Amino acid sequence: MATADIPRAGESEDEFGTTVAAAGDIDKDGRPELFISAVMEKSSTGAVWVLPGGAGGPTARGSRMITASSVGLPQRESTQGLAQWESTQGLPQRESTQFGGTGLLG
Repeated sequence: MATADIPRAGESEDEFGTTVAAAGDIDKDGRPELFISAVMEKSSTGAVWVLPGGAGGPTARGSRMITASSVGLPQRESTQGLAQWESTQGLPQRESTQFGGTGLLG
């Protein structure tokens, strides 16, 4: 099932929603963002969707998909990409097994 305004979300066997985490106000607009992972996206290398904060909470409009390669990291199965990406964003590093894996921000 596709999810409106969330690119590629809802594809069969991507495990969209593996982890959901409040990310805080990353873009400094006064509204907290939400991260949603799909550990099996991109041939099991994983991806994370960032949903921007809205007046009533996170919104799918304007969401974006982040993969290891989209932030300059190697795109391979079981990459530790999320922890590396978190550190480049000034976020605390956490363990992760895949980009967007079960270690997503927690």
